[in-house]
Amino acid sequence: MPSKSKSQQRLMGAAYAYATGKNKDVPEEIKNVAKSFMKSGKKKGKKALRDFAKTKHKSLPEKIKENFNHILSFDDFKCSE
Repeated sequence: MPSKSKSQQRLMGAAYAYATGKNKDVPEEIKNVAKSFMKSGKKKGKKALRDFAKTKHKSLPEKIKENFNHILSFDDFKCSE
């Protein structure tokens, strides 16, 4: 799975470094990300983190802006009588 933004790639890179034992001095948020990936299994979790972390920075935006308009619209909540 490739990363969607540069900031996501950096986060996953730091979490991968923590999961593999290369970097133990990381903030609690990064530890939580690494631990959530490792819940699916040690080998599978490291592979997923590595896949996100190895994404190249070229042509990636710095940050993705979330747009939730496509998920639900006001018309979905209208009562039909």
